Amino acid sequence: MSIDVEIQQKEGFLNVRVTGRFSLAEANDGLIRIFEAVARHGATRVLVDCSDLQGSITTMENFAHATFGAEMMDEFSELGVSRTTRFAYVTVGAFSDPRKFAETVAVNRGLDVRTFDNVDDALQWLEFDSAKAEILSR
Repeated sequence: MSIDVEIQQKEGFLNVRVTGRFSLAEANDGLIRIFEAVARHGATRVLVDCSDLQGSITTMENFAHATFGAEMMDEFSELGVSRTTRFAYVTVGAFSDPRKFAETVAVNRGLDVRTFDNVDDALQWLEFDSAKAEILSR
C-alpha cells in the first residue's frame, strides 16, 4: 500500500489528508503535490492530517523530509507561494515527534510549520474554529 494524498480546497485553507504506508520517496512526492495545490489556489494556510498514516519514520527520514520541504518552498516561492504560508501537521503514533525535531529543521530552513497531535489544536494555530472548519472525514 502506498501513500495517498487527498487535497481539498476549503474556505480559507487547504485540507490535506495523508493515508497509506509511509515511504520517504512517496512522502516527498506528496509534498510536491501539496505545494502545487498551494500555488494553484493561492493558499496561505494548510492542514496536513497524517494521523492515519501507517508505518514509521526514522530520525534521518524526518530530517530529509523537512529539508526537502524547505527546498520545495524555495522552488515554489518563485511560482508565487508565499513564505508566510502556514503548514500545520497532525502526527500521531510512530510519526509523533514530541521533541519537534522535524519541525525545528523545517523552521530553521524558512518554513512556517508546526506539528500537533490533534486536528483541533492545528486548526487553532491556523486561526480557524475547529467547530466551523470542514475537514476531511476520517
